[in-house]
Amino acid sequence: SLRTHALAPGTQSIIVFASSGGRLWASFMDALRQNSKFLTEEEHPLDAFVSRCLVRASEAVPGLVHRWFTPALDSPVHLDFRTLAVQAGLATPSRLGLVIRPDVGPWLGLRAACFVSVKIPANEPMSSVCADCPGHCERACPGAAFTDGQWDVFKCSNFHQTSSICARSCDARVACPVGQRHRYSDRQLAYHYDRKTGRLALAKELGITDDNHAGLGPDWGGWSGVPRKP
Repeated sequence: SLRTHALAPGTQSIIVFASSGGRLWASFMDALRQNSKFLTEEEHPLDAFVSRCLVRASEAVPGLVHRWFTPALDSPVHLDFRTLAVQAGLATPSRLGLVIRPDVGPWLGLRAACFVSVKIPANEPMSSVCADCPGHCERACPGAAFTDGQWDVFKCSNFHQTSSICARSCDARVACPVGQRHRYSDRQLAYHYDRKTGRLALAKELGITDDNHAGLGPDWGGWSGVPRKP
């Protein structure tokens, strides 16, 4: 499309990269053990770790014309990675608003997209994983944040502003029966859903005593466009 070529002239293909389960998390933890400053001095430690991995990947293909994009909060360009993942045949949409795969379920983290100047055969699109599901996620959601069987960002945001029940996890996501063995650990969930307490717990686990690792919790009003209630 014109937009693709405006972002990266000469693009012939887009490769979407994702992680599942705990393998990326384990590598991230190893990096923190080797250098605690990755946790105490970086605003978004996991995103920064992924960025360092992408630099090494680029160094491995010096002759390839390419450009990386990531879904990080501080990324200069924000793309709809869910759409990219679906178009790449990597996953399908789900009722949760996340993408889902039949092998790992909703425990799929979209990490990067590489716009490259070579033609790569496209993958076949996946069949819907949610089509025959009775709606385990909807029934498990304490905030009733679903409309017509689909996750509703505004209902979810409003519930987060009045309740802390979902502060460190998502009952709807955990309730999905697909890919349960790839479910994130409690520590991993806390890090993603509540940066403040999740990062403090992570520092304690790693024996890091530097106080500059609290971070900020997600702004549940900000990401949905719903004004935060006083």
